[in-house]
Amino acid sequence: LVKTQDRAHLDELNALDMPRTIRCINKLQSVPWMVNEKVFAALSHCWENGVEVGELPSPTDEKIPSKPVDIATNEDARRKWRKMAARIRFENSASQSKRIQVAKVLWMGKKFMGRPIYYPWYMDFRGRKYVRPYFLQPQGPDWARSMLRAAKGKPIETNAAEEALAIQGANAYGEDKVTLEARVEWTHANREMIEAVADAPEGAVSVWGKADKPWAFLAFCIEWAAFLKEGRGYVSTLPCSIDS
Repeated sequence: LVKTQDRAHLDELNALDMPRTIRCINKLQSVPWMVNEKVFAALSHCWENGVEVGELPSPTDEKIPSKPVDIATNEDARRKWRKMAARIRFENSASQSKRIQVAKVLWMGKKFMGRPIYYPWYMDFRGRKYVRPYFLQPQGPDWARSMLRAAKGKPIETNAAEEALAIQGANAYGEDKVTLEARVEWTHANREMIEAVADAPEGAVSVWGKADKPWAFLAFCIEWAAFLKEGRGYVSTLPCSIDS
């Protein structure tokens, strides 16, 4: 349950009764998640077509430019080319692990499509709680966690619920430094843009890709457009981040 190499700390915890902590962990583990099919489709499209959005890496290495024709005699040109080539090799090497992560997230998304997903959780020595599996999980990078939605939704029936969803969209776009009321107003003022993104995500990458958290904003656009279409009573499955 607790990840630490401090044996004394573990022995101390074993001697304690932690009913609230255990209930909290079990509550987190009882929450079913689902793959957001529309976000999955957009992520697959961008990955297969080399569209870099947010933190999504390029699926291919950056090519090292050809050596200057006078590299043998021009010391300045030789130094600049070697410096540039070293940088590109380093960045390509660093991108390999990110590409593997994207490939595994897409593989897991396809595998669990249409099925509820339950995650085991653990704590660090401070009591902070984390999902144990890697890759497709709700604490991953923006493009990974945005591919998940709640398997069991809640109907939007009150102003507070509607505003919470609206604030999620403004926050994801980058309007998170203004008042909560201003964030709600921003979402309503950008209705046409949000509905256009939801209607054709792959064709509107240049629009939602400008957001601070583009994949979270895409997931919001899809949810908000569906809510606007159905109105009050719409069952939302979009997780909304709330500062506490």
